Order: sequence, then C-alpha cells, then structure tokens
Amino acid sequence: MKLSYEKMVLLTDNFSESNCIGNFQFGKLYYAKIVYPGITAYFMVKKWEVPENCDYDPGDNDLRLMDEMILLRHEMFINHPGMLKLYGFCFDRGLIGAVYEFKPFDSLFNLIPKDGFTWLQRIKAALGLASVVRYLHLGKSSYYQPFVLHNLDAAHVVLDEDYNPKLCDFGCTSGGIFPNKKTYSGHNSLSCYGCIDIALCSTGNR
Repeated sequence: MKLSYEKMVLLTDNFSESNCIGNFQFGKLYYAKIVYPGITAYFMVKKWEVPENCDYDPGDNDLRLMDEMILLRHEMFINHPGMLKLYGFCFDRGLIGAVYEFKPFDSLFNLIPKDGFTWLQRIKAALGLASVVRYLHLGKSSYYQPFVLHNLDAAHVVLDEDYNPKLCDFGCTSGGIFPNKKTYSGHNSLSCYGCIDIALCSTGNR
C-alpha cells in the first residue's frame, strides 16, 4: 500500500521526538498509531535519511526500500515470526519510509544498558535473534544462496512487549533472493563499522 506524506505525519505525530525509538544505519525508527473509535492500531515507521557515517549516492535509499519490499513480501519471509510485516510504504515529497504492522516496545540497542532488562529477557531476545539469523544463513532453497547480513546491529533489532525480536533493517543484505549487488547502481555501503565482507575481500564479489 502506498501511503502519502500526510499519512506518515499523522502516524508519527509529525515525526515527534517523543515517538522516536532511535536511529538505524540509514535513518530513524518511530512508534506510530492510529486511533479509531473504540480501538487503537499500532505500527512502527522507518524513515530513511541521508546517512552521515557512510558513502551515499542519490537513489541509494530508493534501492534499499525496494530491496526491503521484495524481501518482506517474499513467500519465504512473509509469515516468519522474526520478520516484520510490511503494511505500506511512502515515496512522497522526498520522504522515503516504510510502515510495519507491529507494536514495538524498544530497540535492543536501547535496552541493553538498562538494569530492568533481565537476564531471562536478554536470553529470550538472543535466542529469537539467533533463530532468524540462522534461518537467513542456512538457505531454504537450492535456487538461492544463503543471505548475508552485513550490518547486523543492536539498533537494527526491535523487541515487542514480550521481548520477541524482529529484524528491522535489510539495507546491507546480499545473497538469497537478491541478485549480485554489483549489478545495482548505488549501494556503495554494504556493511557497517566493524564488519568485514570476507567474500568481497577474497573474490571481489558481494
């Protein structure tokens, strides 16, 4: 579903700081909701911005949104418990964003330093994250290579109120259902700080 700029503003209360969950590598995450008579629908909004910590070419974020739409709507992932369910997207008046049917509690990055984040909750989050990463890395079809997550980061994992984790950024994902990234224009950054792409170093291919 394509959403307007006005709809995104309504969902996030004009991208207010009070609704900001935090930053991810290429922008910000927000709590979002729509109040109907007798019911409130909760969402999470991702807003792509020009990153400050990596190279960027015009159109890079357009391609990241496209990749994410392809991935989250694919039959391999559309019902996976560790993946977000895509509600809609925005490509309007310079705003590039995505909306997910998900009620976020907080990001793993924000929770880790908090004393209230108990060991049992940490273990549950870690096991859930390990499960979805294993699913991506194993490869579920002879037609596809395993996925590689080049920017797995605590800021890219969001938990619900029961501490079930969801991956929330795929801007540096290769393999799997995606073609060779070298065929894309843009996408200069395929990792984050601290990540070394072994395949790229040894073969020149991502």
